Amino acid sequence: MDNIRNLAASAFVSDLEGLAVIEADTGLVQSDNKRNIFSYNVAGLFDNIDYDGHLDSFIEQMIITEDQNKTRIAMELNLVMSNLYNKRAYYVNYRVYKNEKIYHYQTKFCKAENAGRNLIAVGTYDITGAVDEYIKNIDHANKRIDSLTNEQNRFLVNLSHDIKTPLDEVMDMVEMAKRNVSDVDKVSKYLESMTSESNHLQSLLNDVLDVSNLEDNHVTILKRPMNIPLFADSCINAVERKLRDKEINLTTEFSNFIYPNVLGDETHLQRIIVNVLDNAIKFTRNGDIIFFRITDSIPNNDKVTYRFEIEDTGVGMRPEFIEHIFDPFSQEYKSSLDARHGSGLGLTISKKLLELMGGHITVKSTPGIGSKFTITIDLDIDRETEQSLARRN
Repeated sequence: MDNIRNLAASAFVSDLEGLAVIEADTGLVQSDNKRNIFSYNVAGLFDNIDYDGHLDSFIEQMIITEDQNKTRIAMELNLVMSNLYNKRAYYVNYRVYKNEKIYHYQTKFCKAENAGRNLIAVGTYDITGAVDEYIKNIDHANKRIDSLTNEQNRFLVNLSHDIKTPLDEVMDMVEMAKRNVSDVDKVSKYLESMTSESNHLQSLLNDVLDVSNLEDNHVTILKRPMNIPLFADSCINAVERKLRDKEINLTTEFSNFIYPNVLGDETHLQRIIVNVLDNAIKFTRNGDIIFFRITDSIPNNDKVTYRFEIEDTGVGMRPEFIEHIFDPFSQEYKSSLDARHGSGLGLTISKKLLELMGGHITVKSTPGIGSKFTITIDLDIDRETEQSLARRN
């Protein structure tokens, strides 16, 4: 046991520049060599010099001027003893100058176990690497805070704009209806416009609430039986009217699924797929084509990987915009193709939902050619349904 303790002690003190034991009452120094107990870089012989002599030489030769007085006070022997009265260790940090550079150092004082003797162990080591890492982490954290603040400000500006626009239009329609109250046809058109703007505003606010719930982890992911072919049909039915209005041809490419019956959150997964389909429809020209592909892979550990691809022949996106495609209110073409693009939160919500389900989404795009979104997710095989179907057959 003693050998293990000695080995461990040797390993821990190997990076110390100074190591000694001090008699607290007299200031006498016990050390294995004649060097300064705080650093071997201090010039002189110190075999017959007490603690204060070691400290004075170390401060004068190595500690930078700005730190000398406070270090001398902090390492005064009586103050060290006072700080060790109710605790095991006492630390003093300061900066030293060596090899034409400034380094961060720390001296650690500990009570030394010895029957009847008031001893203090002193160890000094270079903590520059740890300080640099700490500063780097702080700098990274500050930059992240600045980035989040900027994102939040941008989010609020966009939100204010996207709320104000439909509200202004509703107010204009109300004023026009008042002026033409006797004209039933005009009032009817104004009411239709108000209904449309109100629906858009409600959709926007619902999306904002959804983003907030996702950020606060207030969304529950469920695992329930779902059939992929039926699921695909429900996604297509959800966007059928929009496809028809723009005369867009949706081409489907579905494989013969190995395990079509799985366990997953069909409601949230459908929202993700429909959001991406909606996005493709918005930015695809009238009469063009959208491809919707679903493939699955060989199952592993009762899971099967499903891959959903939605590829459009629309306007595409620039590389610099793709980096922010999942940011809140990201819309590259606010004034083109379609007068009403929605909240710009659909892809943000989709990505966050997918991450909660353990999936991920990627996008490739070429300006003027189109975009392809790929959604990948592992789903548990619904063994109960599969076995039930097998028995029927």
